[in-house]
Amino acid sequence: MVRALATVCLLLMARGANADSGPKLVGARATALAGAFTAVADDATAFYWNPAGIVHGSLLRAGFYGGTSFQDRNELVDRLRSELPGDDSVLDGGPSLGFSTSFTVLGVAVSRFTETDTFLEDTTLSSRGLETLDVAVTFVQSLPVDMLTVGANVNVIRGTAFEREVPAALIPPSDRNVRDLVKAATSSEGRSETEFGLDAGVLYQPRDWVRVGLMARNLVRPTFHTPSGGEISRDRHARAGVAFMKDPGWLVAADFDLTSRDASGLAPAVPPWRELSLGAERVWGDRRVALRGGFRSEVASGTMRRPGFSLGVGVRIAMLIVDVGAITSTERRQGGVWLGLSLRR
Repeated sequence: MVRALATVCLLLMARGANADSGPKLVGARATALAGAFTAVADDATAFYWNPAGIVHGSLLRAGFYGGTSFQDRNELVDRLRSELPGDDSVLDGGPSLGFSTSFTVLGVAVSRFTETDTFLEDTTLSSRGLETLDVAVTFVQSLPVDMLTVGANVNVIRGTAFEREVPAALIPPSDRNVRDLVKAATSSEGRSETEFGLDAGVLYQPRDWVRVGLMARNLVRPTFHTPSGGEISRDRHARAGVAFMKDPGWLVAADFDLTSRDASGLAPAVPPWRELSLGAERVWGDRRVALRGGFRSEVASGTMRRPGFSLGVGVRIAMLIVDVGAITSTERRQGGVWLGLSLRR
């Protein structure tokens, strides 16, 4: 097992200068924990954070998740305010939503994601992105080693890659805000293709109070092409996490990228980074009410940058669980809001 995991990690080190392939925040509970979810992964978004996690929690469950998230790594807001006088900039992320269901060792998830990288070069707003419909079938297997579980996603991905350049000087002053500019840049026709993907995850719980997780994404690097022939690839990426659980109702978790990421090759001034996430959860009343919070930051060249702070709540009514999570930062470098509805039995 150790040799197999080492082989996977070595494979993940072979990177290209393409689209940011690391995990964005998906799901209300994961967002509330600021992305510290690789070793938790026990809700409707388990397929995304760690497919091995679908064996934890309820025997049968189904859930809906929807929301948006963004990170302004190219300092787009500041540059637009500087280049375009009178600009009241606001940045939103692309909407994402999905549904998943799982039973013991098998799960299915259908998700629609929007990923965009936009930056200002001179006075031209350039954008390149990818909209995907992702169908993931998850398989899980317990190994002879006690409390060691491995899982894998086989993905069928229908993706539309787009790109556009908009001269900012031609945009009327009344429309000069980040939200409208990005919308204009991403409204062009794209090129659609179907690709296959493969993810793998491991969960190890040697004690009742600790769990360790490892997630390896995009092992076959699905690649899509823009109308001009440019490539947008989901690069291989590895992430590890640990979660500590203590009764009554405490959970503390941490995640860290094992491989570095880059913005997309569109903005070469942005150096590669890794992400650190910390989260905590407290539940009361037989897990009927939960309060969550977290901290997320990029780590580059030994320094932390673009910190974000998250908060969320969860309420359980009979078999229905409602979760809400949000993340923001003092300078609006990142943000997002997610809602989750799930049924567990």
